[in-house]
Amino acid sequence: MHRGYVKVWRKFTDSQTWSRGVDYVGLLTVLLMKSNHKPGWFLGVKIERGQIAYGSHSLAKELKVGRGKLRHMLDILRDDGFLTITSTSQFSVITICNYNRYQDKFVGVQPALQPASNQRATSEQPLSKNVKNEKKVTDPNIKTFIDWWFNAYKEKIGEKYLFTGKDAKIIQTLLKTLSLEEVQLRGKQFFGSKDDFIVKAGYTIGVFQSQINKLSTPKPKSFVTEWRRG
Repeated sequence: MHRGYVKVWRKFTDSQTWSRGVDYVGLLTVLLMKSNHKPGWFLGVKIERGQIAYGSHSLAKELKVGRGKLRHMLDILRDDGFLTITSTSQFSVITICNYNRYQDKFVGVQPALQPASNQRATSEQPLSKNVKNEKKVTDPNIKTFIDWWFNAYKEKIGEKYLFTGKDAKIIQTLLKTLSLEEVQLRGKQFFGSKDDFIVKAGYTIGVFQSQINKLSTPKPKSFVTEWRRG
């Protein structure tokens, strides 16, 4: 059965999202394919053209990725200016920004896929500069942890970690209750963990925050213990 098509402009290859690699290009393409081409209804809520109603569990299962990784990737696409996300008590709605400019039937004007300010490739940015609105981050401990996480993630996964503004806020929250050294020690445990939930959800800042209370900093050996062993 013929189900129509979506347009993907060649200008997309100049965008920041394209520079992030095949995972993000694939997710973006899936979202374009799944978005409404005309208004409809979902559980009594009107879903407009260019929108997608979804549950994180079902979408992650369909795409065969962990929920944590999916949320992180959607945060990246949101920071890139490709989409916005709103939530209800039952599900979330993704809105593709400038959808009509992508998919209108007339072809006389080439749309700008993303804001010009986002066109610079991430590979050209310093580590802590990968954080959205990073200029507002003035705490040196936050910047130090961002750079540490970047390197630890690359060593573990073999690719660059893409920070979001949400990640920076999470780090700021963690450092209000724990010292930089404690957070880094728990981070080392996190990256060394083989816990099924962490492995499936992905090694992201959000997952780290959800698991940090289960990770404990190693306690120093007592003098009595060492003396008895001697």
